[in-house]
Amino acid sequence: MENVHDTQMHPSHFRGVVVQERHDAISKLREQMEADERRVLAPFAQKSVTVHPTLTIDGSAGTAMYRFDGDFGKLEFLKYDVTNLAYYIRHAGRAAVIGVGGGRDILSAHLFGFRDITGVELNPIFIDMLSRVFRPYNHLADLRGTRLFVDEARSWFARSSDHFDSIQMSLIDTWAATGAGAFSLSENGLYTLQGWRTFFDHLTPSGAFTVSRWYSPDNINETGRMLSLAMATLMDEHISSPREHIFLAAART
Repeated sequence: MENVHDTQMHPSHFRGVVVQERHDAISKLREQMEADERRVLAPFAQKSVTVHPTLTIDGSAGTAMYRFDGDFGKLEFLKYDVTNLAYYIRHAGRAAVIGVGGGRDILSAHLFGFRDITGVELNPIFIDMLSRVFRPYNHLADLRGTRLFVDEARSWFARSSDHFDSIQMSLIDTWAATGAGAFSLSENGLYTLQGWRTFFDHLTPSGAFTVSRWYSPDNINETGRMLSLAMATLMDEHISSPREHIFLAAART
């Protein structure tokens, strides 16, 4: 276990394979990212522009890693993202993020006011990037009160005795069911009645569980499944009026 201030990286009982890059190659990659950023920003010197690389997980899914130097003022745009809507009603106490990726949701939790944040990420490469490889580019790992775990989220919550005021699970996806996309089948257990009951049981009495999925007015399959899971979870908890505990929101397209 590595402990940096209050930020802790906890590997689980299993290990993924992480290819260790040479230090000079990593440095060159960071320099290239910063050079690309400068070239993009040059024409917009008088405007507020946020540039970020996308980390590709497999052929389609990806995650954003923002340049973060500790100034949350540069991340104000995250307050207008529909995936962070729940933070307007729950923004103090303890927060948990399922699927850390490039750190976007962890930064959002900090931005809205949480100071005790747990992130659970299945892919150890992302935690290695945030805590070591790209630490000079994104200082998320330096934020006090942040704990990062390498683990499968449902399993981690099942073993944990912690309770949270907010649990966020946003767009956890990979689609490559190949040997190279070994993490592609792991999300299935997150979108089940048993999985949601596990997360629900780790909320405080006034806690909120927020899940974001893709939505299209022409294809509501994912929305329907998400709502049915929410209804079933609340009914399993013997809540007589589930509709009074569910809020559905969509971003304009």
